[in-house]
Amino acid sequence: MPLPSSPGDPTREGAEARIAESTPPPVRRPVAPTPVPGHDDHGTLGSELRHHLPYSVLSIVGAMVVIGVLTLLLKAAQLHGLFHVFHPTHLLLSATATTAMFWIHERRILKAVAIGFLASLPVCSLSDILIPYLGGLILDQSMELHLCALEEPLVVYPFVFVGIATGIIAGEHVHRSTLYSHAGHVAVSSMASILYLVGYGISSWTHWIGAILLILLVAVMIPCVLSDIVLPLLFVTDKRCRHIRDLDAI
Repeated sequence: MPLPSSPGDPTREGAEARIAESTPPPVRRPVAPTPVPGHDDHGTLGSELRHHLPYSVLSIVGAMVVIGVLTLLLKAAQLHGLFHVFHPTHLLLSATATTAMFWIHERRILKAVAIGFLASLPVCSLSDILIPYLGGLILDQSMELHLCALEEPLVVYPFVFVGIATGIIAGEHVHRSTLYSHAGHVAVSSMASILYLVGYGISSWTHWIGAILLILLVAVMIPCVLSDIVLPLLFVTDKRCRHIRDLDAI
């Protein structure tokens, strides 16, 4: 139907232009993003364990293959020596990952040092020593309890404090530093845990290889996720990050 003309604007195009100018623009409602399966629960302990399971399994199997070759070439005393290489390295990488994760979210030096220390030394001792020791006892093996932090402090504490310093520097200057240190942490933890099992009790470990796989999964996954991700973020003061808020719900 043709639009009526007006004295001030005799053309049809002018009338249509006035109507268009007086009409308010349509309101654009925000569209909620489509949820991606498996990505809506990051930050909870269960989700972190699920996301780390594939990499942990691959790291453990790789460590078992390496130890299988080494047990053919080395004696038990030499495996003790290898444990004292991988355990301190594990401490350094754990302290680095923990401190870097905290430093990214909150830059308080004394608090970062305390968290880096408490989330690495006790948790790595749990992962590398206590869980393998208890696992060997469950398998009715004669296990030796060897706590490096008490018996050989010079083997342990320098690595912890160097790791803390590295974490502070990496958290400030190295892109994705927590990813690199955490990946190395899991791989080295696998080696340290199985070296303790083999070097301090289970000499004929291939007879128990299925049970050892389960022991190593517990020894590697839970402590590594706790020390690198959960514990440092629980102590961050600023809770505005969704990842941190989800951790508070654990």
